[in-house]
Amino acid sequence: MARSAEQGLIDKCAEYLRDSYGEELVKCTILDNGVDDGDGMLFTECIVRVGGHTSRWQKAFTFSDGEIEHMTWRHLG
Repeated sequence: MARSAEQGLIDKCAEYLRDSYGEELVKCTILDNGVDDGDGMLFTECIVRVGGHTSRWQKAFTFSDGEIEHMTWRHLG
């Protein structure tokens, strides 16, 4: 997948985190991109900020028709 397409997925993740959890995405590294034609899983390692607190997470986003349907997470610290 082209870099600009991956950036588009990251942008969708940032919007989802902001709108759903009030998190600001500070940094996002894609570990595995299984999204094809808007469907699939995107596995990431993220640093997010809520208020003045930052934390590290592994987050897996499930995409369907180009939109995030579901997310799972694991706190890293």
